[in-house]
Formats: sequence, structure tokens, C-alpha cells
Amino acid sequence: CAIAMSSISCGRCRAPVTGKYVQDSKGVAMCLACVEAEAPSCLGCKKKIMAGAVSNTKEGSYHAECFCCTKCRRPIKGPYAPGPLCDGCVERPTCVQCSKAIGTQGITVGGKTYHPECFVCTGCKTPIGSSFFAGKSGFMCHACSPKCAGCQQVLEGGYISVDGKEYHQ
Repeated sequence: CAIAMSSISCGRCRAPVTGKYVQDSKGVAMCLACVEAEAPSCLGCKKKIMAGAVSNTKEGSYHAECFCCTKCRRPIKGPYAPGPLCDGCVERPTCVQCSKAIGTQGITVGGKTYHPECFVCTGCKTPIGSSFFAGKSGFMCHACSPKCAGCQQVLEGGYISVDGKEYHQ
């Protein structure tokens, strides 16, 4: 954009322009009022973005100095989440097994979240994956799941114990 001094008409509103005007990339002269009317408003300060560095998001545009985390108020320079929130302020669930933050992958069972490597069988201690049995002593893989003493199939749902052996209800 070049600013020049002249007396011509605006390519948008056709009003005569005396003094300063802006030429767009196609060489069309625009009066400063039309430039300001077409300029996006900053989502941070609500003022028009007329020049300088700009941060564009899915939600809209910000002056570079206005693009700040809504939680800690520090300028956002890298990855961010909607809000906008800086990467440090994004709340991540923690694993109930190891108490560390869970990044992009987690397994949620019964309202509790685990790292895939922390969601292990209470019998053999190997990671379970998506197919498991929820027993009285915790989660178990298919191999460690309690079996019916009569048919040797996995006991799912309710079961009864007779003389220390478990059977389907």
C-alpha cells in the first residue's frame, strides 16, 4: 500500500479525494474513510486494524500486541487454543494412574482418564486397549477376565459364586 498526495476520486465511494489516499494492490485509489470502513476490527481492543502486524484466527483478527491469552494476559507467540488461551493455560486432564497431564491421547473409562500405557490389566499389568472387563478388582484384559466355571466364557455382567467358583447368573 502506498500513501500519496493528490486530488482524485475514491475507487470505492467515488467521492473526490483531496489529500492522502491509499492505493490497493490493483492500483485503485481509496479514501482513508473507505480504507477504515473496510478494515477489520481487532477482537482484543475493538479498534480498526489499519496497519502493522496482525494475528488472524478462525474467530477473527487481532493487532499483534492485542493477541493475548484470556487467562494469563501474556502475549501469545506460539500454539494456542480457542479463547484464545496460550498453550500453558490450556487445561488438560491428568491421568488417574500416574497423575501426569494427558496430551492428545487418553482413554476415559467411568469418568476417569488414563494414558494408554497406564490403562493396564490388574491381572497381568499389560496395557489393555479398547477391549476389557470391568471386575471387582479393576479392569482386566480378556485373558485375565474371570471365566464361568461351567462354560469357560468370560463372565460379563452379573455372576454368582458357589463353593468359590463363579457362574453366569
